[in-house]
Amino acid sequence: MATIPNGQKFHTVASTVDTENKGSAQLNAKREAFTMQDIIDTVGGAAYKEAVFYLVKSLTAFTVDELYNDTGLTFTWSATNAQTLHADVTGGTLRDTNNDIFAWGTCSSPTIISGNDLQLLGAQLQSSTVDVREARIAADGSGITSETSFSGYLIIRRIVITP
Repeated sequence: MATIPNGQKFHTVASTVDTENKGSAQLNAKREAFTMQDIIDTVGGAAYKEAVFYLVKSLTAFTVDELYNDTGLTFTWSATNAQTLHADVTGGTLRDTNNDIFAWGTCSSPTIISGNDLQLLGAQLQSSTVDVREARIAADGSGITSETSFSGYLIIRRIVITP
């Protein structure tokens, strides 16, 4: 793995240009070639890996579309009860703060107002499971109830910190 020194300059040319180095030995000694992988290794890739799902849950059925996943983890979805979509996670640990593996889930769902009540989608992440539920908050503040039908996006971001 090459680390590109600070102060290096880059020039790019079209893919059809001959890039064979035809300079003198003295000038050639001052030139280095780097690949895109060298740039990624020097700068670093994304700070996190992520998985994106679109969830639809009704009273009796559910669908989960995995739109993107570069985490290396496998999510197996089920409806464990009338209010919860559950995923078992395999292929590694989703979250383990003792070993510097951090993950968080962000939910986005259509703003639904039932009467004057507000419905909110949320996700709970553990080391090997994910639970998604939606809550209805009463407009008068009298309480929170669970919902049995919901839809929205779940984005899980995961960071593994290595020394």
